Amino acid sequence: MLEMMNNQPLKAEKIREDTYRIEDNFVRCLLFIGTERALLVDAGFGGNGSLKQLVGSLTDKPVQLVITHADPDHIGAAVEFDTVYMHKDEVARYIGAAGEKGPAIRTL
Repeated sequence: MLEMMNNQPLKAEKIREDTYRIEDNFVRCLLFIGTERALLVDAGFGGNGSLKQLVGSLTDKPVQLVITHADPDHIGAAVEFDTVYMHKDEVARYIGAAGEKGPAIRTL
């Protein structure tokens, strides 16, 4: 089942002038574009294309990724981003799932 979810193509839908819903039929991420930077909430399962590339096609602003919690359907593509923000209680779960290839983590 997880492998099937990882192979779903990413789709972006503009829901407001500055807000996009990005999903793969199973998992949803949200992108909010501000005046100076963009905020991406969660990173899906990953493995289904480049989330970073899709986000880059929607905005040229620097993107900050915030993870709501470290379940696999929220952290999969986090490795595509340089810095990930999450609550300090989720860091150990994230490192366990992402391993050594995980990005720099900043805790909230």
